[in-house]
Amino acid sequence: MNIRLRNTLTIALVGGLIVGAGTWGVRVYLPARVSKAQKELQERQEDLADYQAMAAQIEEVRKRRDQAAQDWAARSHLIPAISAAHDVYGAITHIAESKCHSLPYSYSFVERAKQGDAEYVELELHGAGPFIDVYRFIWELENARSLYAITGIRLRWVDDDEAADGQLSFNLRIRAFVGGDGPHADLLAARKEPKFPWISYNPFTPLVREHLPPNDLGLVEVERSSLRALSPTYAFVEDQFGELVTLEEGDEVYLGYLTRINTAASTARFTLNKGGLIETVDLELFTQGGE
Repeated sequence: MNIRLRNTLTIALVGGLIVGAGTWGVRVYLPARVSKAQKELQERQEDLADYQAMAAQIEEVRKRRDQAAQDWAARSHLIPAISAAHDVYGAITHIAESKCHSLPYSYSFVERAKQGDAEYVELELHGAGPFIDVYRFIWELENARSLYAITGIRLRWVDDDEAADGQLSFNLRIRAFVGGDGPHADLLAARKEPKFPWISYNPFTPLVREHLPPNDLGLVEVERSSLRALSPTYAFVEDQFGELVTLEEGDEVYLGYLTRINTAASTARFTLNKGGLIETVDLELFTQGGE
């Protein structure tokens, strides 16, 4: 075999090997590698999606944890560790003295018991005071940081000579829940203190009062006085003490005011509030009071 033929065969053999290897690489080896890489990529993408979902769940749990911690710290009530009846009485007395003008009251122990998983001390409170103080006392108990439950209440308006403005007598049965947060109470965040809702009226005051207030200021008692002289602007009245008092329209007298001076009729008109009953009384010159 000559050299040219041998070289040609060698080249052809090498070319065939190269073509065969390239064909095997392109049609067999590379597709397998690509398929394996694609499978690994898909697995990595699935793992990444799982990690992202897990991260979202962790973030959601963290937010719920933070919100729960915030709600717990800012809750309206807590259950203190104190358990004895006199400790509960001391806490309630602090409310009465600091918020309600030292509202006087007494207490009697009723029972110590459990309600489900909770424990409570039940007391009965008795006292009396001005309506606004009793009203605030009850409101402060309901809105106190410690948890109190008013389970019974009796109110009675007392209107007698010893209390000219009247007093509201109260009898409360209250449960003070105890044995709770104790040492951890100081770790609680300060809540936003509720604002006491002042009211300008007393719903227990009768529209018509049985007893009239005393005349402590020594004002003119119209029905025991006489009109001695008139001018367009002044009424000269001899009061119940025999003293001459000069009054203008709008001046205060016992239970009311001087509302009109009528020189033409020689009268002075007074409007009086007799315990909710409004009356007008006209005094005439040189006469005793009468309507």
